[in-house]
Amino acid sequence: MFNIFRHPMAKTAAERQRQYRARRDADAERRETYLRSDRERWKRDTEAGKKKKISDLGDRAKRHKRKMWGDAKKRQKNREALRNSDTPPQTPDNQNAGQPRSGSVGGQQHLEGKKQSRRARYKLHKEIAQLQHALTKERKLKEKYKKRLQRSAKQNESPRSKVRELVKNCSVNSRIRKTLLLHEALISDIKRKYQNTRNERDKQILEQALGFSKKRRNLLKSKSLTSFTRKTVNRFADTSIQKNIKSFFNRDDVSRITTGRKQTVTRNKVKMQKRFLVDTMRNLHRKFLAENNVRISYSSFCRLRPFWVVHPSLSNRETCQCKLHENLSFLAEKLNQLKLIETSDLERLTKTVSCDTTHKDCMYGECENSKDKTVPLSSMYDRTEEKAKMDDQEGPKVKISVKQIVEGTQEQLAEQFHTHLSKFKKHSFNIRQQYAYYRELRKSMATDECLIHIDFSENFTCKYSSEIQAVHFGSSHQQATLHTGILCVGGSKESSCFSTISPSKHKSPAAIWEHLNPLLDYVQATHPEVSVIHFFSDGPCTQYKQKGNFFLFSTELAKRGIKAGTWNFFEASHGKGAPDGVGAALKRTADMLISHGWDIQDAHELFEALLETNTSIKLFFVNDDTVEQALRGCHQTYQQSQQPCGYIRW
Repeated sequence: MFNIFRHPMAKTAAERQRQYRARRDADAERRETYLRSDRERWKRDTEAGKKKKISDLGDRAKRHKRKMWGDAKKRQKNREALRNSDTPPQTPDNQNAGQPRSGSVGGQQHLEGKKQSRRARYKLHKEIAQLQHALTKERKLKEKYKKRLQRSAKQNESPRSKVRELVKNCSVNSRIRKTLLLHEALISDIKRKYQNTRNERDKQILEQALGFSKKRRNLLKSKSLTSFTRKTVNRFADTSIQKNIKSFFNRDDVSRITTGRKQTVTRNKVKMQKRFLVDTMRNLHRKFLAENNVRISYSSFCRLRPFWVVHPSLSNRETCQCKLHENLSFLAEKLNQLKLIETSDLERLTKTVSCDTTHKDCMYGECENSKDKTVPLSSMYDRTEEKAKMDDQEGPKVKISVKQIVEGTQEQLAEQFHTHLSKFKKHSFNIRQQYAYYRELRKSMATDECLIHIDFSENFTCKYSSEIQAVHFGSSHQQATLHTGILCVGGSKESSCFSTISPSKHKSPAAIWEHLNPLLDYVQATHPEVSVIHFFSDGPCTQYKQKGNFFLFSTELAKRGIKAGTWNFFEASHGKGAPDGVGAALKRTADMLISHGWDIQDAHELFEALLETNTSIKLFFVNDDTVEQALRGCHQTYQQSQQPCGYIRW
């Protein structure tokens, strides 16, 4: 603390200013000069925007300004009254002791005293708030260091103290207590020895003795030992069960492959074409257990499902469904809704009316024990019921197929259901046997055999990278025909994909063989030992399954020196397979090229653009003129030939 003393005769700055103003105001000319300069300064400030007139202020600022003027005017009046008064003010009585008279010197002193006390209280409140904040901060700091001290003391506890703290609320025998004590002593000794080791070589020796590598120590700089998660052990990894499940899900009777160019899924930088499940996982699990003599839980079966085999959604609905499957499903669902049958699952219903679903005679209705079997109906079945609505598509043959509601009695519903079910047994058996034969043939082919699975993909619409309105909405786009498939040669585990591209839109037998000719040339050039060819395709009556194709099949292979061949047709509406995925991959690649600035305006440019991508799919180009010439030549040859179309098995 310092005490500053002022000389009693020295004047303060306020006193000097007050005396200067008094001398200035005493001279009328000097005062007028001062007021004039003050007005000029005010005018300059208002023009420059430094000060504002009261008319330019807001409502709140106006009230504040006028209040200041009023207070200043009151103070001026009080000062004038004080100067003009000759006698001191009267002493107030006891009743008005605390209420000074308005306009008196005591009242002015009272007002000024209240302001000073108000300022003093505000200053004290502010100091109290600052002190409270500082006190809170110091308390937190004290608690932090107190906690650190407690933790440090706890870490430095002796092994015996730690064991005593651990077992204080439970009774243990002496052997367990000694074991815990030995454990704590050993851990504390290792920690102390490792912390006191200053040489890196000694630390490495200690780490090797404990089985702790330097690499793991570097990983633990930001993590603790408890931060590492336990890796789940898969007991089916890299086993035959996992391979069997993968091949099971890739079967066409379990999942259908997609044909869309955007229907892909990528995981760990592996892009695969999506496959949609055709049944529930529960039913597929039961089917897998019935076909394979293994034991695997449902959860493990679901976990081992390949990532590209997914559940279909409404946006992924199938638009090429089998009519027999759909109609029978409608009938079964309606019977199940009426509680006349226990389930609407077609597989379970088929087993109900069959002795053995793997036996041909039983599924074709030639078995004596099962040919008269029907699905048992519940006691709620009423032959006299008036009408029951059925979702069905059966009716008169028309050019437009619609899904309509058919009304009839329960007797008509049951009769129609059993009629469809007898057809479905044969249909289901054919599907199952065809896929089984297809898989078995691919595994057991000899070295002189090959398998060719073919199908026409949806035509690709050629486009430009940027188009004018007349091209985009007009009919200026050309289309390219894609004939896709896969080639499997006996003795080789790998299969190759291929596709022929042509500007011709013909898909008749002559065009089919023009698409097959470059493939057969490639097979004979790369695999000259092949003498037997097995063809697999769907069965459209305008393309593969007609007499023109049978005639060319029996003659074209003989011209090439092929000893034998078979042509196998999948069941109606169940011909989806790997060729559809090949078409989707090519279209997706072409769309990617177009989005990157390529112009593909016809089939030949599509062929050239796909070759530039170095795709693993074998590509062949078929000219339009070659197809037209083959159509004319095939027609003439077929009309002139009188040879029977033998040499065919399907």
